[in-house]
Amino acid sequence: MRSVTMGVLVGLFFATLVVVASQKEYELKLKFEKDSKAYYKCSGKNMRKTVGGDEDGQQDSIIEHEVKDVSQDGTATLDMKILKLVFKSSKGEYDSEKGKKTLPKERVEMFDALLEKQLKAKVTPDGEVKETEGEKEIAEAIIKGMGDNQMLKMMPKETVQKMVEDSIKTSFGLLFFAFLPKKKVAIGDTWTFEQKQPMVNLIWEAKLKSVKKSGGKELAAIEFVLKDVVLETTDNNPMVAALEVEKNYKGGGKAEFNITDGKTVSVEMNHQYAIKNKITNGPAMETNDSVKAELLKEPPKIGKQDK
Repeated sequence: MRSVTMGVLVGLFFATLVVVASQKEYELKLKFEKDSKAYYKCSGKNMRKTVGGDEDGQQDSIIEHEVKDVSQDGTATLDMKILKLVFKSSKGEYDSEKGKKTLPKERVEMFDALLEKQLKAKVTPDGEVKETEGEKEIAEAIIKGMGDNQMLKMMPKETVQKMVEDSIKTSFGLLFFAFLPKKKVAIGDTWTFEQKQPMVNLIWEAKLKSVKKSGGKELAAIEFVLKDVVLETTDNNPMVAALEVEKNYKGGGKAEFNITDGKTVSVEMNHQYAIKNKITNGPAMETNDSVKAELLKEPPKIGKQDK
């Protein structure tokens, strides 16, 4: 009887150790160093069907993050700019390195402008983008390049400008660090974050799937699931009142974060959703997007960009 009791106690002891170990909390914080640079290779595909026509495209780019300054609380002032851009669609191609530009003139001018401009941002250690500068000029270039988009034409200019600016700020942050939790998390913990797009907000749930050690570094594996798609309502956009998001939306993804170095190693996200017109009960827009970003181990070699 005594041996049985001891066996039970020993079993409970080890079970407790397992529980304690599994509840270890991790701090997923960004670590910035002044004057340092990081380079990300990004790629994406998009398909968009609207009442004004269909759009598709495949994009590859290299984006540079330069840390201009770091405050005492760890908040960094970042300069983010596109060093290389390749875009292919059914309408033509744009390659900044080869100088190939067969897209319509408005799109070529848009991509030329994107390569010339940069976004400045203040980013906290937990990935919050607090202040930005430069999104207005970038948004203006994008809107001009999307001048043939019938849906945007039906919306007030100031509404379109704000939506695109919000989308730019979110996209730059989301892809690299805005998905991080605001507090310590244990394996299995979940949290939510928001992705703003023109006309809609995507609500994502993130989950810390696992943490492993490799080369002396702690690497966190994070999974994403799209939980909701919400229309962006504004007083200046009555058009939205006639729209409704279909409930068959879906999306997911994953990320790897280097806890030791405080850097995002890679991110993958995809989503698709549809919006219908409640008055006609017909489709207004369908979207299917995917994007990837990977931290480069060495600075990229960029060829001369011909204008």
